Amino acid sequence: TVARDNKFRDGTVSEFAISEDYVQKLWAGGFFNNISLRSDKGLRVKIQKSGIWNKNSGPDFRNSIIDINGKEILTDVEIHLSSEDWYHHGHHLNPDYNSVGLHVVMESRNDAETRNYMGRRVPQVFLRSLLNEKESHILDGNIDNLNLVTQSVINYTTNCNLNDKSIDVESFQKYLEDKGLIRIYGKVNRIKRRVASSGYEQALYEGIMQSFGFGANKYPFLILAGKLDIRKIRRILLGYPGRKRFIVCLSLMLGCARLLQKESNDFNIHIDLEGSFLLRECEDIWRKHRDSLISSMLEESSFSYDGVRPISNPFRSLIGISNILSKCIDKNLFNTFSEIFISSNSNLRVLYDYIDNMFNAGVNDIWLNRYSFEDKASKTSRLIGKERINRIIGNILVPLLLLKSLNKKNKIDEKAILELAQKTPGNPNKYTRYIISNLPIQIRNILKLSFIIEQGLLYHYENMCSYSRCERCGMNLSADK
Repeated sequence: TVARDNKFRDGTVSEFAISEDYVQKLWAGGFFNNISLRSDKGLRVKIQKSGIWNKNSGPDFRNSIIDINGKEILTDVEIHLSSEDWYHHGHHLNPDYNSVGLHVVMESRNDAETRNYMGRRVPQVFLRSLLNEKESHILDGNIDNLNLVTQSVINYTTNCNLNDKSIDVESFQKYLEDKGLIRIYGKVNRIKRRVASSGYEQALYEGIMQSFGFGANKYPFLILAGKLDIRKIRRILLGYPGRKRFIVCLSLMLGCARLLQKESNDFNIHIDLEGSFLLRECEDIWRKHRDSLISSMLEESSFSYDGVRPISNPFRSLIGISNILSKCIDKNLFNTFSEIFISSNSNLRVLYDYIDNMFNAGVNDIWLNRYSFEDKASKTSRLIGKERINRIIGNILVPLLLLKSLNKKNKIDEKAILELAQKTPGNPNKYTRYIISNLPIQIRNILKLSFIIEQGLLYHYENMCSYSRCERCGMNLSADK
């Protein structure tokens, strides 16, 4: 039985009683291989190899071999029920989808083209015309033994045999630390380009913004940080007294994010008196600066709310960001953080408490219990939690500090930064849990998930598990033969 997950975003229902996951299974099982298709622009398309089914974030299939107009290419493939889902899922705002060379959909409702983050058009093929009356059983979602068809492409999640082996603890620990450092210094190289173009402060600001977008909205938040850069914010905030800077910063953020417009359009009799007052205050401030910030505004409906908890929605995230910026705007944001790191002798507790205080302290309670101007919680909630602080330290501060340490003229010690990375707790996710669940119990009982170890596990999953490279598994190599 196939889940009937066939509704469009506007609530209307597709004629196909099948789910996106079901179409992915058909693709993975090679159902569409060696069948002649046509793209939306009339190009001849033939699928030579379905590719590797990607269970990570990013395109659905990696390393597919597609013949387009007689030219064979190695590319990634994304699959949707409707072509509009490319935009509904925010793929056009996500550079991770620039590698997609073919967009496979059941149908198109508005003849929408697919364009990636770079603005380049991605060829589309529509499966609707392929599935004729003889294949109506496919439309009904009734293919016998469909799971057996796709078993070969997903068996890496069940055939890991590390549990059966005796792994040398010291070798295993060193393997993960080495791979963790490779991944961390990869972050350093990526952030180096951002620093070269925008400076350390802007890079830190963009990193914090991206982190506060969480999974669903990290790229819209990153784009907002680029459009409403910290120099623009500083130029405006320095014209206001300190006590006024928070509400001014929040008004600029909400205005450029088009959330003030959304709240005004959604304004109805259910909004309470307090929310009405706050909305009007932000609107009055935004009107004074709107004309100078037109180019800093996001596109309409840039944010996704599917599966986003109220406590993690864009509105609340911008409250936290506005709080820290309003406090640090007199100084350089990066210099402020690096000075705390140096003065604390890389003490994680001191750095953690400082970040916690900068985001959570000093905000009036009327903001701490709001999910929007209209929605109000029964009690106040913190604007940033322990896990998010650890993310900011590990993913943003550590790479930036390591990059700064390469300049011998400054006082930041590389060894101290790596000690900080070792002390910072990692945050388990489905990929690290998968590897850990396959480890022998004696390893699981002693493994401490620091940020470096977490990065080592992620490196291993990305380069080994997701490609079924069991014969080259570094964890296998550290096992007793």
